[in-house]
Amino acid sequence: MTNANRDAPFYDFDGVENVTIKNETMQTIRVVFQRDSPFWDNENGDRDHNDRTSLFPTKNALLPYGAKVKAHLRKRNPDNKSGCKHEVCSWEIIDDPRSIAYEDAKLRSNMSKDVCSVDADDSQNDGSKNSDEEGVYLHKYLKSRGDYYLKYNNYGDKKKVKKQRNPLQGTDQASHGDKKAKSYRAKIFASWLVDEFGPSLLNQCGGILDIAGGKGTLSVELSILMPDVQCTVIDPFIRCRSADGKFLPNKEMKRIQRVNGTPPKHLAKYFKNNDESNDAVETCSCVVGLHPDQPTEDIVDIALEKNKPFAVIPCCVFPCLFPMRLLSSGKNVVHYEDFMQYLLEKDDRLKETTLNFEGKNRLIYFKG
Repeated sequence: MTNANRDAPFYDFDGVENVTIKNETMQTIRVVFQRDSPFWDNENGDRDHNDRTSLFPTKNALLPYGAKVKAHLRKRNPDNKSGCKHEVCSWEIIDDPRSIAYEDAKLRSNMSKDVCSVDADDSQNDGSKNSDEEGVYLHKYLKSRGDYYLKYNNYGDKKKVKKQRNPLQGTDQASHGDKKAKSYRAKIFASWLVDEFGPSLLNQCGGILDIAGGKGTLSVELSILMPDVQCTVIDPFIRCRSADGKFLPNKEMKRIQRVNGTPPKHLAKYFKNNDESNDAVETCSCVVGLHPDQPTEDIVDIALEKNKPFAVIPCCVFPCLFPMRLLSSGKNVVHYEDFMQYLLEKDDRLKETTLNFEGKNRLIYFKG
């Protein structure tokens, strides 16, 4: 942990080290978060559990790399594992690099071209502005996060190591799989949607909403299987690198063009339970989500409220982001099995099936 206040160095602490990174010398001190410390058990029990910074950080994401953190320390007997002489009693994030990176990467309303609400085909783009867009340029966000990480970590001289596929990955149900696996499960899911819901249902109203659809992999497969159906990907991240960039790579566009398919649209929006998302669901034929993460529950809730068909394949649970989720038994929703049960308990009409691909493959659906 770096000394956030250069005017008040940790001279009173034993174990201060001078570290030089990129020709800059900083005073550092090694600290440890000790989970079995009586401090966390005794003190945190009376705290507001919605205040995540007052609790023991159970996940690395709660302490993002590059963050400026104010920490209260106390001395401890160093162990053989860490060798740290100080442990954290309480902590608070002063500057969160995620928020800074997000603001730096946001789509500005004065841009000359609306890349967030366009068809994948440039010929259908009218170039109009939309000041309500919530888009975030993914490459700018990741660059900013990387810059903050490298600010305090000198990894410039390390050689790049090529990643190798884990031979056991295919048997791990918690694995997200590699690129081929992700493409394959999009094909499987798209085929299931066509077989189960039928083209006539999916082609009604404004077409299919693909929530948190990322690069549009699922929508591409649906556009190929049903050339007349309009798919719309709702995902806040903009993956093109310029104002006139296309949503889909040329390779995927050519696949759609071979069948005279309808290119998917992209709305750079967050899907959440608000008026805007409710209106979008009201005018669509079906809502789908392939590992949509945080919006999973909102997909189920809004679709049920509007009596719209939906199909979602849940993945991550995010118990720290949604601590108020409870099963009918009163148990907290912490694990994947809990989350599946929690969603199914929302309505007796919900059905479940399992698809044949790697990773989380249990599907919850409603046919209206």
